[in-house]
Amino acid sequence: MLHCDNCARPLNKNKFYTLRVDLYLTPRQDENGRILLENDAHHTLEEAVAEMEELSRYLSEEEIEEMHDEIAETYRFYLCAECRLQFHKRFKEHFLRRYWRKS
Repeated sequence: MLHCDNCARPLNKNKFYTLRVDLYLTPRQDENGRILLENDAHHTLEEAVAEMEELSRYLSEEEIEEMHDEIAETYRFYLCAECRLQFHKRFKEHFLRRYWRKS
């Protein structure tokens, strides 16, 4: 049986929520906030792979794992209806406070 990852209550198998958190490295941006794209994305990818292969010769498995996590990682949390509402309110309040301030 699944349990809510926030409050540990048993989840209703027909109605529960998944909160997914994606953490990833933000691409480089110019002074106007536009994402900078390399002229040759394939060449850039090849360089990144070659660099990681070179580094992997000198790093432990834990260090390699940490490098991967610094680039991108995903977490999933299962929530009951009550906890989903709590998160919804917190996110909404934070968003409104941060992005919709009156001048």
